[in-house]
Amino acid sequence: MTIIPCNENCVYQSDGYCKLESASIVTDCTVSGCMHKIEPHTTVIRQEPQRHL
Repeated sequence: MTIIPCNENCVYQSDGYCKLESASIVTDCTVSGCMHKIEPHTTVIRQEPQRHL
């Protein structure tokens, strides 16, 4: 297992480290940040307006 420090908002980040099974350090990459980054989805709960009778 490779230990890669990570502080991205990503589904693979846990406790400050990348938990992606096949993660590797990318060098000579023009992409800013991690090329494997996938942001977790946030769930928005909508409430119906209350009707006063």
